[in-house]
Amino acid sequence: MNFVFQDILGELIVRKNIEGGDYKSVTCDSRKVINGSIFVAIKGTVSDGHDYIESAISSGATAIVAQHLPDGVSGVEIKDAYLAYALLVRYFYGTPDLDLELFGVTGTNGKTTSAYLLEHILSYCGVPCGLLSTIECRYGEKREKSQATTPDSSVLYSAFRRMKDAGLKACAFELSSHALHQKRAGGVKLRGAILTNITRDHLDYHKTEENYFQAKKIAFTHLLDPDDGVAVININDKGGKRMARELAGVCRVITFGANPAADWFLTDIDSNLEKASFSLKNHRQELKISSSLFGRHNIENLAGAILLAVDCGLPCEKVIEAVENFVRIPGRLERYIDSDGVFYFVDYAHTPDALAKVLGTLRSNASGRLFSVFGAGGNRDRGKRPQMGLAAAQYADILVITSDNPRDEEAESIINDIVSGIPEGKKYVVIPDRREAIRYAAVNSTNSDVVLISGKGHEDYQEIAGVKYDFSDAVELGKILEELNK
Repeated sequence: MNFVFQDILGELIVRKNIEGGDYKSVTCDSRKVINGSIFVAIKGTVSDGHDYIESAISSGATAIVAQHLPDGVSGVEIKDAYLAYALLVRYFYGTPDLDLELFGVTGTNGKTTSAYLLEHILSYCGVPCGLLSTIECRYGEKREKSQATTPDSSVLYSAFRRMKDAGLKACAFELSSHALHQKRAGGVKLRGAILTNITRDHLDYHKTEENYFQAKKIAFTHLLDPDDGVAVININDKGGKRMARELAGVCRVITFGANPAADWFLTDIDSNLEKASFSLKNHRQELKISSSLFGRHNIENLAGAILLAVDCGLPCEKVIEAVENFVRIPGRLERYIDSDGVFYFVDYAHTPDALAKVLGTLRSNASGRLFSVFGAGGNRDRGKRPQMGLAAAQYADILVITSDNPRDEEAESIINDIVSGIPEGKKYVVIPDRREAIRYAAVNSTNSDVVLISGKGHEDYQEIAGVKYDFSDAVELGKILEELNK
C-alpha cells in the first residue's frame, strides 16, 4: 500500500468485514446500492455523496464510510474518501493486482497509443497482457467499450480480476490526471510507468498547470513499485525534463528523447505519410526500429514502450519484431486514401500540443495543401481553445472550424473562442455542422492534398445539450467519399 491510509483502525475494521464475506458490493453511487452494500460517500466536483447517505441506507447499505457521518448514523469516518473507496474495492475483488504485472502510462498526449503498444509487445513476446484504455478494456478475446480514460476504482479492479481469472499475466493501462488525483488506482504497485509528455490540459479541473504536473507525478511517487519499478520519461519537453530531475533519487529513471543527454538518444529519424524508421542509442547499443506508425509524436510513443519492455527483460529482437508487426489504433492517425489520391487522417488530437504535433507531422510530409477540420469540447478548459486556433493556423493551409462535443455550451460560442486565437489575415471557414465540415474538406481537396479530421478520433458519438447522438468521423468520412465517388 503506497498511500498512507489516514485512519488505520477504520481500514482494518472494514477490511476484516469484507474479507469475511459480509458485504455484497462496494459503491460510491447511491443508485447502485443493493442489500448488503458498503457505501462510500465521496465529495465530488458535481455532487457530494454525503448528501445521499440516508438514501443509501434506505436502499440496503449495511456499512457507511464517509469523511463525516450525520448524527445518528453509524459507520467508519475516514479522512480520504477517494483512497478509502479504492482500497475497499481492491479488497472486495481479492487484490487481483498482486497477480498481474502492471504498466501505467500517463502524460497529456500519447497515453492510448503507448498503452496499446505495450499490450501488443508484451503479448507478442509471450506475456499475456490485458489493456485498459480510453477506447476499450481488453482481456483475452473479450473487449468492452471504455467509459473513461482511467475508470472508476470499481470498474478498474473488477477488470483486473477478470484479467487474472482469464489467465493474463500483465496489464497496460492509462492513468489520467483526474484518476491520479482521485487515487482511483490506490494500492497498486506498478512494474513500470511511462511519462509521454506534459503540456496544458484539464485546467478546468486542476485550475493550475502546477496542480496538473503534481497529479501526474503521483504515478511515480505513489504507485511505482519501490523495489523494481522503473519510470520511463520522455524529456523532449520542459515538463518531462522537470519530472526526470525531481524523480532522481526517488525511483529508478530511464530518460529518452532527441537530446544527447538522454539515457537513450532518438536519432536517424525518417518518416513519411505511411511509415517511419528511427534509432535508439545509448553508450552500449543501438536499436533500429521501423513501424507503420509515423510522425515524431508516434516515434516518441514507440520509444517509451520499447524501452519499458526491454527493461522488463524481453529480448530486444523480439520487441522490435513486435513493433514492426503492429498495425493501427482506432482513431489515432487512422489513414484513408480516396481514388483521387487525397490522404485523410482521423485523429483524437484535442489539445493545442497534440494538434500542433499532428499537423506539424502532416505538414512536413504533405506535397499538397493541408486541411484542418477541428473544434473543441464544451464544459472544458476554455483557455486552450484560442491556442488550438493558433496551432492550426501555424501549420494548415485551410482551417475548417466546426463543432466537437459542445456538451452544455453553445457550439458558436466555442467556435468564437477558437477563432480569437487565429492570427489576422489567416483564412478560415466556420461550419458548425461537423458532417458538413467534413464534406467541405472532401469536396474542396484534390490530388496530393491532406485532410486532418481531429478532436474525436475513436468516439462514435457527438454530445449536444446533454444528449449523445451517433456520430463517428471515420464512418461519416466513409459515407461522404462513397457519395462523391459515385
